[in-house]
Amino acid sequence: MTRFEQPLLDLTGFPQCAGRMGHGRVARRARASTGLLGSLAVVLACYAGPARAQVGEGLLVPPLVPQGFDRGRNVSVTEQATPDYSPLGGRLGSFLLYPSIELGAGATTNVYSAASDPTGAPFLYQEASTRLQSDWNRHSVSIRASGQNRDYIGQSRARERTYDIGATGRADLGRASSVTGELSSARFVENQFTGEVVPTIAALSRYRRDLASLRGVYQEGRTRLTLAGDYSAFTFSDVPLLDGGSRSQATRDRSIARVSGQAEYATSPSVSVYAQLAYANINYDRPLSATVPNRDSNSYRALAGVNFDIAGKARGTIGVGYVRRAPTASIYQSVGGLSAEARVDLFVTALTTVTVSGRRVLEDTQLNQLVFFDNRVAAQVNHALLRNLILRADAAFDRQTFPDGNRGSVDIIQLGTGARYLASRNFVLEAGARYNNRAGSGTVGGGFDEARVEAGIRYQL
Repeated sequence: MTRFEQPLLDLTGFPQCAGRMGHGRVARRARASTGLLGSLAVVLACYAGPARAQVGEGLLVPPLVPQGFDRGRNVSVTEQATPDYSPLGGRLGSFLLYPSIELGAGATTNVYSAASDPTGAPFLYQEASTRLQSDWNRHSVSIRASGQNRDYIGQSRARERTYDIGATGRADLGRASSVTGELSSARFVENQFTGEVVPTIAALSRYRRDLASLRGVYQEGRTRLTLAGDYSAFTFSDVPLLDGGSRSQATRDRSIARVSGQAEYATSPSVSVYAQLAYANINYDRPLSATVPNRDSNSYRALAGVNFDIAGKARGTIGVGYVRRAPTASIYQSVGGLSAEARVDLFVTALTTVTVSGRRVLEDTQLNQLVFFDNRVAAQVNHALLRNLILRADAAFDRQTFPDGNRGSVDIIQLGTGARYLASRNFVLEAGARYNNRAGSGTVGGGFDEARVEAGIRYQL
């Protein structure tokens, strides 16, 4: 009988290889570093991680059921083990601690996403993070804390303060099943390259996300079943205005409760098919105005597809289905249509990996319209020029369309390149450049572009 070659999915979201690597050297350093690392962890927990998250089903609300297309047959360029450069961390009992601090600088040509007379500015950023990972044969616990401070020189309104604090635990219930839970709280900077809100507002928008999730996986023979549920609450901060006042975003505050089930069946050691059903209840805290009712709604999605892992060639997931959003207020119309998600990693050579992805999902918007379709395709190339030097190039095109054809559409082009150099176990150098262009038509206009460069150095234990 054909079986899934991948063991039970590790849904903690944290790599295990670093914890297993170099245990002997970790033990020798543990006694000397435990006190330092413990103190560092308390300090680092006050800071936060990457700042630009996009509001939407793809990033704001992470997918309930991660697709397990990796059966261990292929290793991408970014996943390749580098034992001589991997951080050793420090041991705290049966846990391993991985702290890091990063400093960097850069510049942007358009801080406030202006369509004309853009304001450019250099910026400085400081980032600190720590992760405490269990080192057990069974079960798993991870605790993370990260934070980032980004200051735009001469543009104090654009200052970014973000954080991400969370814990994830997995209980292995025998060989056939596991249960994973997560609690997290994070503050993000909204991505202005989205149709959710006017770009000039998004450029200064900050929001908090509180998340609780529980996911169970059962695997037997060719079959794997997953049942997941989560609850997310979003609170949007006021937007600072040029005259010193502020603009409230309270009408965007909402909670989302979701449940999803997925069944997979392996047709061969390399290929499996899956079907997924998902339901979400979206509940806004308040109406748009005294005369415009709340935009609460129920969302339904059915998806079916295939995931595969062909040794030396490719791995990926491709799914197609139908999504429907049904508002509770009668003045809003129900919207439905094609939904899709796809990601394929192509292993061109041992040194080059190409990733192609795409999706079509429904998103909420503030532009007097309940939802819009987000249609996105992207490609990324990672190449190992040296064993410790990874080069990256990526491109994406996004078309956002509205059910009401009179609203127009938004086209977004994003281009980027970067490099990551592992100088040693403790030091990592990174640099990147990006160009983004947004072109809108109809009532959702607001075209602008931005070029951004930045470079930083990270110290890690």
